[in-house]
Amino acid sequence: MQKNSSEKQLDTLARMVANKKVIPFLGAGTSIEFNPSWDNLIKDMGSKVDLSHLNTQDTDYFLNAAQLFENKFGRKGLCTFLRSQFQISEFIDDKGTADLMLMSNAFPITYTTNFDNVYETMMKKYNRDLNVICSANDFEKNTPSPKTLIKFHGDYNHPDNLIITKNDYKHRMKVRSGLDIMLESHLMTNNLLFIGYSFRDPDLQKIFLELENILAKRSISVYMIAFEYSDSLQRECNKYAITLIDPTKMFPGKHPKVAFQLYLQKLNDRSQRLFSSAQFHGLFYGSVPVKGVTNMEIETLSRNIPNETFDNAFSEFEHLYSGPIQIPKDRFKTVSEQIGILCNKAVNSQQLQKIATYVSYTYLTRIPDKELMFNNMIDLLKGANRNNISGKIDFMSYGSVLNWEVPDPSVLIAIMALTCSDILKNNEPILNHFPDYLVTLSEIAYPYCLLPNDLKEFTEKWLTKFHESAHTPRDSPIYWQHHLFFELHQNIRARKPTDDDISILRKLINQRK
Repeated sequence: MQKNSSEKQLDTLARMVANKKVIPFLGAGTSIEFNPSWDNLIKDMGSKVDLSHLNTQDTDYFLNAAQLFENKFGRKGLCTFLRSQFQISEFIDDKGTADLMLMSNAFPITYTTNFDNVYETMMKKYNRDLNVICSANDFEKNTPSPKTLIKFHGDYNHPDNLIITKNDYKHRMKVRSGLDIMLESHLMTNNLLFIGYSFRDPDLQKIFLELENILAKRSISVYMIAFEYSDSLQRECNKYAITLIDPTKMFPGKHPKVAFQLYLQKLNDRSQRLFSSAQFHGLFYGSVPVKGVTNMEIETLSRNIPNETFDNAFSEFEHLYSGPIQIPKDRFKTVSEQIGILCNKAVNSQQLQKIATYVSYTYLTRIPDKELMFNNMIDLLKGANRNNISGKIDFMSYGSVLNWEVPDPSVLIAIMALTCSDILKNNEPILNHFPDYLVTLSEIAYPYCLLPNDLKEFTEKWLTKFHESAHTPRDSPIYWQHHLFFELHQNIRARKPTDDDISILRKLINQRK
């Protein structure tokens, strides 16, 4: 089927993102779930300083309001006010779609005009290194880091670099700053992507004016994913040859905020697939240099990680198996055992997700021995029980990237039964949320009742025993599958297990007798 213009545009952006040939530039829409709207911010300012004489239709209305606030309370008072409005103590994933998309795509450089600490708080939550730059001088102070956030207008923690009042903009437009030079150098070989701006942003036109000279010198593509599309925004973008993307065209009928988030999710999904495809194409077709991993390196890692913390162990594991790699065929089992050790070390759901996500997007997904992969799926599930997860661990991404012929929901119900068998035989405690998690997984799994009789009996036996031992008020996975597929006549979405899958599952069961 021929793709429409919106899909083609998305493909173009996804390729740029996957190839790291674009510089993201974040606007207020990326943090709107955490921060007050501009209208509410002005309202709060107006409760402390008289703004009644200002023209609300003036394009500099917000800048003038901020100037009056500073005139009355000083620079320190203005920064204190902004901190009370924009500083967060906790990053909530459901509110930070744009920031998570940027983190997962590992952009080395990100620009923003936002004053908040949302991006920094997210990176801290997930233990990612980040340099924060508010002036060119900050490069000298910061330690080297693979990720950098450049706050183009400063923030409330750097009063001298903050650009928010009318006087700040007057000075900025007269003097070429170090950050202007920095952006110009970054755009020498990269395109520019504005994310989360709307015509309601009080400094939008000023931003375009700031960048006009920089963009005029570069033959690059400039895109904007609108937080809220309008004809006015379209006209403004046309002035500067910016391609404006309206997410509601791809998601008609959705609220602009919802469409914006859905568009970013779709961009992330597509760019991740393209990135993975490019990485692995080189492995099998030779277009990208492949790093060979030696037996000595693998043995060293096996000696080191049992005695280290999860963070240190995972860091070493990630470093060794990064990029397109070639593992000696006789060491696949050792690598699988290392994954199992990491699962045992994980002390929270975030760490388990790190394992699942990393393995999903590396060569390790293509370990040809399915038995090892099945065992690692069991390791992840047992780790989920030990950590008493309350949210979903997307471990099914392990083995389902790019639709490769690797474990997927077709074997999931039997893997769940093998996991329950191990937990009960080893007298491991069953923590509160895990039985509920198994019920959730059973909804996407191939129906156990359609498995061969021996696998069906094994699955029913151990899932039932586990449910009885868990003393949970929830229905068992066995009951729930009966309910879904027979009482509700739900379509079977998971593919049927292959003969090879069945053979491996039987082998794993026999090993446990």
